[in-house]
Amino acid sequence: MKSKNKFFDYLVFIPAKGTSSGLKNKNLKKIGKLTLLEKTIKFAKKIPVNKLVFVSTDSKKIQKISKKNKAKCDFLRSKILSKKDSDIKDALIEFFDKIEKEKKPYIFKKIIILMPTQPFRKMNDLIKGTKLLQKKIKSVVSVKNLERSDNFIWKLKKNLINLKNDLIGENRQFINKINYTPCGSFYILWTKDLKKMNRIFIKPAKYVVTKFPYNLDINEEIDLKISNKILEII
Repeated sequence: MKSKNKFFDYLVFIPAKGTSSGLKNKNLKKIGKLTLLEKTIKFAKKIPVNKLVFVSTDSKKIQKISKKNKAKCDFLRSKILSKKDSDIKDALIEFFDKIEKEKKPYIFKKIIILMPTQPFRKMNDLIKGTKLLQKKIKSVVSVKNLERSDNFIWKLKKNLINLKNDLIGENRQFINKINYTPCGSFYILWTKDLKKMNRIFIKPAKYVVTKFPYNLDINEEIDLKISNKILEII
């Protein structure tokens, strides 16, 4: 008898809460004619891999929009995992628990996480990331350069700056650019490692360096205005 399970190389997971602590209803804000959520779903559907696109949300409105755009959103995320300090990996674990309890016939080898707040991610960057996820590499992270060396990464405490010793000015072109941070464009990992380690950032990890505006993150109203201007150019 043939297995009833449906195998996918990738689960493309889009976390999209209905609320946000900064910009209200952030995931439903528009860049051009499309909401951030819609842009992300459309990008996800174009990824040239065998995949299932799933939107994780606690919002019935977002669920309706997701289904209209032909993304899976079979159930709502629990409220306890939809708070401002909630971790995406917990929403992922909940997804796998749900499909197992409800006997959904889905099996995924790998996971791609796409944050809706990244409106200009590049497909070439993501494809490069999928190629970097190999047998001995546990995760791949999209990153951006902070454009600052260690001497200019400061901690603030009690209204004072903890300046490094022997600090001298650096011209931008001579800065030792070794400091990077995740940009949220995408995270890629093995499903088995998520379940085993219960986290997204797993060593050994590789990276894809992204460039502005393809790593622009929407957090404030000004970011929306900038994004709409960029849309007229690119």
